[in-house]
Amino acid sequence: MLVGSWVYVFTVAGQAVRANTIQDEAFPPAAQAICADTIARIDELPAPRDTNTAAERSAVVVQSTDLLSDMLVELRAIAPAADDPEDGWVQQWLDDFGFYLEDRYAYAEALLDDPEARFLITVRGDRDRLTADLDQVALANNMLDCGTPKDV
Repeated sequence: MLVGSWVYVFTVAGQAVRANTIQDEAFPPAAQAICADTIARIDELPAPRDTNTAAERSAVVVQSTDLLSDMLVELRAIAPAADDPEDGWVQQWLDDFGFYLEDRYAYAEALLDDPEARFLITVRGDRDRLTADLDQVALANNMLDCGTPKDV
């Protein structure tokens, strides 16, 4: 069993990391700096779970998602172009992050109608692992603050 685990780590998991590795060496550190700044600003906000009402929780989720939306604009400005033969897929990763942000805004809106609303990630096509995919790219490129935020 232990040997099988290591075989998995060095083959299957290793392939996923290589497949998610950005070749443009300038993008990951620049992106990490942008994302780290955004996460620091989000950390200054009240945690949504610490709010007293659903309306307050909704407002905090909107504020943090607005910051993430601004971050996404900054990332798109420095990301490899969609027609880049090696890294064009980074634009799809950013598109996926945009879908994630849409779900955050939908959650904030739902809270106004239902204080017990739950944060749900929309399944898009055959991709039911959106946050895992976002996080894998962030991890593979040492951009940990560019993964899905843990505030909601």
